[in-house]
Amino acid sequence: MSYRSPMLISEPQLKWPIVLIAAFITIAIALLAVGMHMLTMTRPYLDPSYAEQRLERALRPGDLEFEQAREQIVIEHLVGKEKSSRF
Repeated sequence: MSYRSPMLISEPQLKWPIVLIAAFITIAIALLAVGMHMLTMTRPYLDPSYAEQRLERALRPGDLEFEQAREQIVIEHLVGKEKSSRF
């Protein structure tokens, strides 16, 4: 048997499509994550039962307890915005 030199193993020619598909999948995942983040940041959490529980014992103007506590309420800085009537 004669000596054979080691064969050079070349990479398959199909490497670039795999890289291209991996890049598209990575971009799709990134865009999905950014879209979900934007959606959660722009939509407020609305749970009516939470709001009702939180405001269940709130003092409201006109209540007897509110009138008694009015002297103890201190407003340090009043902030307001005018509503623009332009459409």
